[in-house]
Amino acid sequence: MRDKKVKENNKKLLYASVITVIAIIFYAAFAQPLAYNAIIGKKSLDGYFNDLLNYWGIVSSQTCERNCDFNHDGICDLNCDDDLDGVCDRNCDYNHNGKCDLNCDTDNDKVCDYSCDTDNDKKCNKNCDTNEDGVCDLNCDTNNDGKCDKNCDINGDNKCDLNCYEGEKCKLNCDDDGDEICDRNCDTNNDGKCNKNCDDNNDKICDRNCDTNNDGKCNRNCDTDNDGKCDLNCDTNNDGICDKNCDINNDGKCDKNCDEDTKTPLPSEPQYNSNWLVSFTDVVKKSETGNVKENSKVKYSSTSASFDVSLTGPGDAIEYEFTVTNQGTIDAKIDNIEINPIGSNDYINFEVLDAKTGDTLDKGKSMKLTVRISLKSVPETIVAYARESVAIHINYVQN
Repeated sequence: MRDKKVKENNKKLLYASVITVIAIIFYAAFAQPLAYNAIIGKKSLDGYFNDLLNYWGIVSSQTCERNCDFNHDGICDLNCDDDLDGVCDRNCDYNHNGKCDLNCDTDNDKVCDYSCDTDNDKKCNKNCDTNEDGVCDLNCDTNNDGKCDKNCDINGDNKCDLNCYEGEKCKLNCDDDGDEICDRNCDTNNDGKCNKNCDDNNDKICDRNCDTNNDGKCNRNCDTDNDGKCDLNCDTNNDGICDKNCDINNDGKCDKNCDEDTKTPLPSEPQYNSNWLVSFTDVVKKSETGNVKENSKVKYSSTSASFDVSLTGPGDAIEYEFTVTNQGTIDAKIDNIEINPIGSNDYINFEVLDAKTGDTLDKGKSMKLTVRISLKSVPETIVAYARESVAIHINYVQN
């Protein structure tokens, strides 16, 4: 009788041991992954067995399809479906190579850091990493203001159109003021070379093919044959005044200080006894308001002049009066007036008084015009001190 009870107890113990082992196996294989499945944010059992395979390590980064957590830290690593709509939201691996190729979130803050698809067309349009090295090389938003400021693809052909960089410096189609219009190193004919407002030494000042009056035409240091050297209207000493191969009448040909190879060929027809000579003949300081400092004497030649002044407070102003004389034998008129700051200061105002486009200057006559430089009102947070070198050029043509 006693032996029978012992056998029954042993049998019950065996059953209990088997049930315990089964429970442990079930917990390890199913219950714990199910709890893990809930922790990472899934609310349904859709795709549960795929997640079990992921948890057990049977699937790899190339085969896991959704909310993949390869290091079991409760944070999604790849193909993250944050809103549980069955569509990848972050760290998407559409190439099935185990790497993020769209909407990559490197710091797990659920905000895209690179290769971002903001319009949900499965194509990158912000901070694009085209060569998959983890660094943005197209449509880069470096200051996180939602706008591209480096290597911008404007026309959607996966090539840089604006603010194109080499290393840390903008080399082509540079937009310095953020208006999506090229200011420096502009490639207007899309051949990969600068042909307008070229900044050769990266100091944000035009060195070659400069369009200082924004009319789409070069009027300073023009490289007409694209050999990287100035051929027309050359300012060799950077004072804002042409001193070599100067085109006075804006016909694209040298009229003054011409090299032998840039002189306009003499026509074969007989020449009439006429002479073109319109130039500044005098300049004086007309008035001064406030605390103004003249850093150098006014320089002038032909119908160009330059001066360097410092203004130290709002309302400071200085006026220069120029005398222009037509010493030639041909009546003239003003075609346009150019004022070119050598540098940049948003708080200085330049004006030409007593003269305007279309004013005539007959042969043997003189006229006077006034150039006024003044400091605008500035915010109190800005130090009211401004220095500017300025060049003025009055373009005369035959009347």
